[in-house]
Amino acid sequence: MLSLALTLLLTLPQAGAGTGSGPDSPETETVSLASLRERDGRVEFTARSAERARAVLDDPNAPDIQRRSAYLALGAGGGSGDVRLLESLASTGALADRRAAILALGEGPEAALASLARLVEGGVPGLDGAFLIALVRAAERGVPGAQPELDRFLAGLDGPYGDLLRSIGHPTSLSDLPDSIAELETYYTLRWHAARSFGLVDGLRWRDHLLSELADDPVFLDAFVLRALDWRDSPQDIDAVLEILRGDPRPSVLRAAIAVHPEAVRRRIEEEGWQPDSDQWSALLEGAPSGPARHERDALVAVLEAAVRAGGKQIEPATALLVRQGERPPKAWLARANKRFEPLSWTALFRAAGDLGEDRLRDTVWKMVSRIAPKFRDSPVAMAGWVALLRLGDERASEHVAGILDGGPGQARSVLIGALGRVADARDAARLLAGVARRDDLTPEERVQIAIGLARAGRVLDHALLREILVDPRTPDEVFEDVLRALGANPEPEDIAAVAALFPNEADPSRDPLLAAVLFDDRRPEATDLALAAFFGDGFGAGLLAGSLLLAELGDRGVAAEIEAAPPLIPEVARRVGFSLGRAGGFPLAERLAEGREERDPVLQGALLGALEHSAVEEEAAESASRE
Repeated sequence: MLSLALTLLLTLPQAGAGTGSGPDSPETETVSLASLRERDGRVEFTARSAERARAVLDDPNAPDIQRRSAYLALGAGGGSGDVRLLESLASTGALADRRAAILALGEGPEAALASLARLVEGGVPGLDGAFLIALVRAAERGVPGAQPELDRFLAGLDGPYGDLLRSIGHPTSLSDLPDSIAELETYYTLRWHAARSFGLVDGLRWRDHLLSELADDPVFLDAFVLRALDWRDSPQDIDAVLEILRGDPRPSVLRAAIAVHPEAVRRRIEEEGWQPDSDQWSALLEGAPSGPARHERDALVAVLEAAVRAGGKQIEPATALLVRQGERPPKAWLARANKRFEPLSWTALFRAAGDLGEDRLRDTVWKMVSRIAPKFRDSPVAMAGWVALLRLGDERASEHVAGILDGGPGQARSVLIGALGRVADARDAARLLAGVARRDDLTPEERVQIAIGLARAGRVLDHALLREILVDPRTPDEVFEDVLRALGANPEPEDIAAVAALFPNEADPSRDPLLAAVLFDDRRPEATDLALAAFFGDGFGAGLLAGSLLLAELGDRGVAAEIEAAPPLIPEVARRVGFSLGRAGGFPLAERLAEGREERDPVLQGALLGALEHSAVEEEAAESASRE
């Protein structure tokens, strides 16, 4: 099968993926050698580090930097069997791989010294710096026989390194080596990367550091609790969401808010006079459902109409989203797009026409497709037009599409399948795509496109293939969320393991709230801890929402136990904690919290206030129901 990275590169619109660093240096920022040396004092490796590193070496698709860092972890935490492997890796292959293996031997046990001696005797141009660092490191660590071996190496060293070292005397530690030795930066950088991936930093796994940072990040916590409640399809507390929106909502929070509670966004705009700036509108439109809304459709339409009225670059994407909710596109947009061919605009128009499903649009779409078909015959925009005509019941399109699908593998069929996949959240397109999926002559990239398309419709044909798409760093954000939702609806254990391996996501932190929501739904302890961080944190809205989550997850006694176990809370936070519980559970919960507490206890005070509001909301709902 083609690699998923290549498949996605060829068949999907690309997200702005960060560029990787060079094969020998995983860091793109400039860091002084003095800083690297100081940072190196924080790293540590154990036998578990070597165990984790071996798993990476068994993966033929592991990135270069991950593989070379694994060599360092294997040398520092492994045994004599690993030494033999490292010697073999240092003997053949790419120069950067050999350099990393030699540096790793300098971290190894006594047996590694003999391997280094044999490799030095063999002599490889371009690796003198790596041999020097490895031998100095072994001597610095007190490996028996390392100092004499280092002396022999230095005595026979020619060229610039030899002249340089003879001028400063024999080094006994890495700090004695001059900064001009380029391999020192490689060594320290690989060690740091290895510690983050396989070892310990400040005595903790790197993931624990990242989780701690997330627990202290109010922006993440806001987005996480919104996503977690949405994932469980739990009722949303509009006042709590509004409280979050009244702050300075960042893009990840806005994307979550519009997806979770469009009514809160509508109120913030229409009733409170909020005027999102261009970047905030972009975030709201990115987060808005690309297909028919699952809930609060009228509120979503109102927000999208406000985006159109605001003008600027959001007019066309907002209009396209309005059409996806069954609204008619403005004539001005149609006229402008029809006058000037722009693939993205025309693709949106074709999708809109198919969604509206009105016969009167058939001739217009046919003219547009006929206009571009000669020059852009097998292009994504032309295929989007054919799919729109197919959905509008055009017999000419039915014949054309059937001919392509029955014609066997080729560019036209692949592009057509991609066009079907991009509208697969529409029932008619999903049905077509499911039929194509039964063909036995599909190419690997076509299977990927079908899997992604059906994931948009909430269907999973192949869990393993969707997991590959999920973990591929090239997967665009929209596809990532569709695939995650499809897998999360009825996950296999391997699906949850794949999600956990992606979290926290250093490469794309914007994905962390949704990943954490999936893990919270699976009752993973790291996600529960993050919900507790929001519950006990400073954010009022996030704290209220987290209280609802935790009551559903732990029960009132479990939450009460967490309150007792927490460090002393300042009165303001304690009252808010109690308020969130009383607001969710009413007076029965407040009475249970009262057991063993004094009247002036701020948690109890907050719980009673919350219970009063709970009762008021229930009474209002009952009156509203009776009027209906």
